Amino acid sequence: MKTILRNSITGLFFQGLANWTEHLDQAFDFQRPERLVRFVRAADLRPDEVELVFAFDDPRYNLTLAIDERFGVNRPSRNKRREAPAEAKQELFANASHGLSPSSHGVPGIAPKPNGLQCA
Repeated sequence: MKTILRNSITGLFFQGLANWTEHLDQAFDFQRPERLVRFVRAADLRPDEVELVFAFDDPRYNLTLAIDERFGVNRPSRNKRREAPAEAKQELFANASHGLSPSSHGVPGIAPKPNGLQCA
């Protein structure tokens, strides 16, 4: 079983910091839902626009869950868009332009960020 992040609006699967894919088999495996939820928070993704997919060898058994109160996350209302802090946006775009992937840039439990901080 894989633990995958999917954009619920586009249907694309998370592959890397600036990469999303149509192909489930190319998606990044967070291995545990806790890691996925910590990444959603750290990357300042909107919980109402992404979802967790437990992907099995047989796709008939795949399970999709909203990232919500079950994971300690309050989903913002659809009509209230929040802006990410300017520093976070700059860091995200800077890292994306340098081709950093989640394994090299702070996916919880995988590798520390370049500045030594790790997601809690």
